Amino acid sequence: MVQMLAQGCLLSGEDLLRKILTSRHFAHTSTLKQVLTYLYERSAGGTLEGPKEYEIATRAMGRPPSFDPQTDPVVRVTVTQIRKRLDAFFQSEGAALPLRLEIPKGRYVTLIRSNSITLQAGRMAQNLVWFWREFQDPVRAPLILYTEPLFFTNHRGLFVRHWLANDAANPERLHQAEPALQALRLCPTYHYFSAGEMRCLLSLDRFLASMGIQADFRNSRHFQREELARHHAVLLGSPRTNVFLEELQRGLPMRVTADAVEWQQPGGRRRRWRHSHFRQGQEPLVRCWAVLSRFRLSGSGNTVILIASNHGGAIEGIGHALTLEESVDDLTGRLNARPGRTMPEFQALVEVVVGEVDGEIRSFSLRQVETLGEPRVSSALSAAAAPGG
Repeated sequence: MVQMLAQGCLLSGEDLLRKILTSRHFAHTSTLKQVLTYLYERSAGGTLEGPKEYEIATRAMGRPPSFDPQTDPVVRVTVTQIRKRLDAFFQSEGAALPLRLEIPKGRYVTLIRSNSITLQAGRMAQNLVWFWREFQDPVRAPLILYTEPLFFTNHRGLFVRHWLANDAANPERLHQAEPALQALRLCPTYHYFSAGEMRCLLSLDRFLASMGIQADFRNSRHFQREELARHHAVLLGSPRTNVFLEELQRGLPMRVTADAVEWQQPGGRRRRWRHSHFRQGQEPLVRCWAVLSRFRLSGSGNTVILIASNHGGAIEGIGHALTLEESVDDLTGRLNARPGRTMPEFQALVEVVVGEVDGEIRSFSLRQVETLGEPRVSSALSAAAAPGG
């Protein structure tokens, strides 16, 4: 199917599919892309009913011949996720396209229909731009601080990592955690990078560049705290490895500890959330918890965003969500915040479900959103962030 555009160009079904697959909404989702492409190609062949779940699972998703759709809902869950992302795409990036691609409920086929711009799409786009407006500084590039996990090596092909050992000056911590390694002569090394943090960086870089924002990416090991006086910043990672993130979250109601997310509620009540493993059909999944924080540092007034979790999948999920109109629209709606007002300082408890094997994001949910009064940030970093600090 081909549609004439206003500029005189032709938009084919293949062009439309390509725009969808390369959009922000389908970033880092190999399985969803494979399934959508398979359904499109089968539909283009003239099949009205579409393939069965077994065919999709074994031919598009790499499931074994023993796959049983009666006990494993992975195809239904995957296609539901694709439908949601298609709807979100045509409410945002694809809102101005003359055509839309749909998967009707109850059938595993793709249909191409005419598209129309909605008022909701314009509102959501406005909220997304507003959320990042302060980072559009023409003079100072915003900083995005990531971390490198500490490994130890014997320079003979062995690399060892333990989440309790993150200080290169204290390799004995590794031996305390793993006594069997005491006989090895290990040296600290930084040869690896969290896949979740990398994908979070890619999402943020791509989105910010589309807004004309050139961010400066920096390893937190090479960061000087005085630079917070000159830049808005996004800090992402685990507080076990990102010492500045650890300092900035001190005193805030929600924080990521060594093994959990903790919320200190009014009245002294404390709640905790830990990552957990579960299965959906035959697929092993991980329910991860993270904290998203946004506040202004006293003294400099610079905006800081913290994306904190002990699981890379949760960090990736939040980073991706902050580039999507529907996610930011949900967040600002919960805060009762709209363009023209001051963006509230807040913290959000976030649940992200990821595949245990492939690490792909299955779902993203804001579980709790709380506004902040005066952020109680580490006095050392606050002082350093003050002009002339």
